[in-house]
Amino acid sequence: EDIHADAGPLEYYLGSHKAPFETMQTLNCPLGHYQSCYEEALQQKVLKNPRWRPVSLLAKKGQVVLWDRNVIHGGTPVRNSSLTRTSQVTHYFLEGDDFYIVPKQSVLKFKQDDN
Repeated sequence: EDIHADAGPLEYYLGSHKAPFETMQTLNCPLGHYQSCYEEALQQKVLKNPRWRPVSLLAKKGQVVLWDRNVIHGGTPVRNSSLTRTSQVTHYFLEGDDFYIVPKQSVLKFKQDDN
């Protein structure tokens, strides 16, 4: 389905992918406090970078969006509850990668060595 502006579309901050990579540890956030600490830290980063600007993604049915893991993003408020924002999200961990990030905890988890 096409995403309508009142359905709470994805919003991302243009340019935020160039910021240093952050984890809960680098932000000094205690584990389990994602909403209160991590999101507040990201909001502060946005305020300190006036060149970053929010962009709403009004994707059309069938479009595919790929982005850097470091892009600050989230859903906007739903203004019309009769609309939906159905989407498929897939995170890839490629062969040869040394680690992946657990999104809500940002704890580095190293893959097992096959040897």
